[in-house]
Amino acid sequence: MVNESVRRRSLCCALAMAAALAAGAGAPAGGEPPPAALSPADSLLLAPGPRDSLGRPVEIWRVPALAAEDTFGVRVSYATRTIEVDGKRITLRDILERARAGERRRREAIRDVTYTEQLRIALVGSRGGDPDRRRIFEVRNRVYFKRPDRELRIELGERHYGDQKESEKTALRASVSVDVRDALDFATGPFYLEDIDSYRYEIRDRRLFPDRVLYAVGFAPRSDFDPLPEGTFWIDTAEFVVVHEEMRFARNPLPLVLESVDEIVRERRRVDERWVVTRVQVKAAMRSALVFGFKTAEMEAEFSAFVFDQGLDDALFDRR
Repeated sequence: MVNESVRRRSLCCALAMAAALAAGAGAPAGGEPPPAALSPADSLLLAPGPRDSLGRPVEIWRVPALAAEDTFGVRVSYATRTIEVDGKRITLRDILERARAGERRRREAIRDVTYTEQLRIALVGSRGGDPDRRRIFEVRNRVYFKRPDRELRIELGERHYGDQKESEKTALRASVSVDVRDALDFATGPFYLEDIDSYRYEIRDRRLFPDRVLYAVGFAPRSDFDPLPEGTFWIDTAEFVVVHEEMRFARNPLPLVLESVDEIVRERRRVDERWVVTRVQVKAAMRSALVFGFKTAEMEAEFSAFVFDQGLDDALFDRR
C-alpha cells in the first residue's frame, strides 16, 4: 500500500512539475472537449422501429453497454424522429473495471514505442505589472521507450524567447520533460482506474452514438488528506477506453512551488489501432519567488510520429 501511494503521488505530481519548473516558457490553446455526438441527420439506422406518439419514426440504436446508474433515459426525441437506445445494463463499477482491464491489455501489447515529444511552456503575466508579459520555452525530443522501464530521450532542438530581464538569465534550468511512464500511461494505467476504491465516481454527462455510448464520469478522492486530483474523464463503452481527461487539484500537491494547479487535460487518439495520449495541458499558478514575478505557468505537450514494436535493442538505452 505504501508503494502504491507513493506511485500515485508521483504520477499526480509529474504533470504539475512539468509546468512548475522551467528556464522559460508558450501559451497553449485551451483544451478541446470530447468529440460531439452524432447529429440525428448523420445517424445510422441500425434497425427499423415503431412510431412514437406523434407519428415520428423511432430508430433503435443498439450499443454494447449502458450504465445501470444512467438516468438520462433511453429515448431521445428530435424534431423529425425519435431515437431509442438499447443495450445491456451494467454498473458503473463494472464499466470502470472493464476499462482498467482494457488499459492493461493495451499497455502489455506494446513492447516498445518511439515518438516525438513537443513541449511548450509559457510563464505568463506579472504580479506587479504588465499582465501580457510572457516568457516562452520550447523543446522537441525524440523519445524511445521499452518495457518495463527503459527510456531514452534525444533532444532535437530548443529555443527561448519573450520578455526576460538581464537579471533573469541565470534562472534555474530545470527539466520540463513529461515522464513517458506517467503522462502517457505506457507503464502504468490511469491512476483513478488503477486504484478504484480510493475515489468516488458519478456519471455527469452522456453522448450517444449508433454503436457506442460515451460517459463523462466525475471522480474525486475519498480522502480529504491525500493531494490527489479530481475531475472528469470520458469513457467509451464500446472499447472500454478513456478518450479524454480534465483534472484539477483541490489540494495543492507542491505548495512550495505552486499556489495551485488549476487545469490538467489529457487527450487520447487512436494511432495504428492503439489508443495513446497525444496531448497534455497543464495550467498552474506559480510562487513568484521561483519564476521572477510571473503569475502563471501554462504547459502544452504534443506527442506524434508514433512507431510501435520495432524491437529496440537494449544497447540503445546505454547512450549518454
